[in-house]
Amino acid sequence: MPIGHLAKHQRIPCEFVTASSREYAALNVGLCFIDADHCYDAVWIDSVRALRNRTTTSDHHEWAIAWHDYNERHPGVVKAVNEFCEIAGRDIQSRTDSDTVWISNMEC
Repeated sequence: MPIGHLAKHQRIPCEFVTASSREYAALNVGLCFIDADHCYDAVWIDSVRALRNRTTTSDHHEWAIAWHDYNERHPGVVKAVNEFCEIAGRDIQSRTDSDTVWISNMEC
């Protein structure tokens, strides 16, 4: 299934960008899904960039950051996400049947 198939099928406006967070920046991002380099430094940099670029201009300012591969096979991901969320003051949300975790400013 191509990336974004469900969003496009539901006519949800979205832009998919595949790029290094060291080279690409966008403002007012509603959802940033981080899934790439599994080392601590890369995940940390992606996370900081995602928080910096989150939505701040919409009426409700809703945003979320999600990380994939949050599991024991990828200790760099787990360490970076845990430390980032602690500093950001956000609780990690998750499902028991998934390796994807997220934070947001929305009430669940």
